[in-house]
Amino acid sequence: MKKVLLGLLLLAFVTPAMATVTITAVQNDINTVLVNYTVTGADKVRAFALDVTCTDSALVTSKTLRQNLTPPAVHDANYYLTPTTASFNTINGTLRVWNSNSNPYGLPIVQADANGCVIEMASLYATNDPCVAHRFGPPTSGTLVKLVVNQALRGSDNQITVSVTGANAKRGGVVLENGTTAAPVGLPATVVLPFDCMYVGETRGGVYIDSAKLANWITAGKPASWCHPGHFAGDANMDCQITAVDLVGPALPNFKASFAKVYPDPAYAPSCDTNNDLQVTAVDLVGGDPTCVGCGAKANWAQIIHVPGSVCP
Repeated sequence: MKKVLLGLLLLAFVTPAMATVTITAVQNDINTVLVNYTVTGADKVRAFALDVTCTDSALVTSKTLRQNLTPPAVHDANYYLTPTTASFNTINGTLRVWNSNSNPYGLPIVQADANGCVIEMASLYATNDPCVAHRFGPPTSGTLVKLVVNQALRGSDNQITVSVTGANAKRGGVVLENGTTAAPVGLPATVVLPFDCMYVGETRGGVYIDSAKLANWITAGKPASWCHPGHFAGDANMDCQITAVDLVGPALPNFKASFAKVYPDPAYAPSCDTNNDLQVTAVDLVGGDPTCVGCGAKANWAQIIHVPGSVCP
């Protein structure tokens, strides 16, 4: 009996501990989530199959959540066996995968209204791989993938939740080098993305939001007036119409009181800055900015703003 106990004790010392795989999710910017991993123990991870969900109170079946693996998006190059793009509810309500070798319409891999996707990434490294970059195993920690939420489909709700809920058993879960599976810890890993009304690539009020307009919005403290449907049209008092009140008042804010004022002057009124350049000039009043075609109170004089589903019905 003593020999048996001694043998078991020695075995405990020489048997490598099972790897622990920790998954975390962190917000990267207003519409992206980084899925990170950390491995402790003797084994590395050969493959990940993780369930991801995306919730939205307004547009449950119209949301797009995708793995964006093209530069400059973030992904772990060591786990290079992966779909190029995954999105759901794009064609007949099914989740489909695109890559350079597949049919342009992709292959359905999840049923309709799944409201999520599966991250499938694998490392096929081997010490004798013809590709030198694939001869070494992945590091013990890193960013696995960046999940991108299509803000244009978010609607007017205040927030959206992205969650890595668990390992997908049907697709193998988290597979270690020794062929066993590991139950990842830290799940569900959830990130709540606050709703921001302005982001690069959006067309708001007929005006394309570029990086400069977004940067200025952030600098100005994200004024709510820049999110108003009539902002670019010159609706200084945000009443969904362009009138003399916007120009001269008597109520504030108005163009006359804010004219020639530059942020952060207290008299600067962001709602009068129709081209979002942090100053109120004649361009805001009469138009003429090539990056803001159609902006300015004069160009939209007497217009009544109608945007169904907004504050200007």
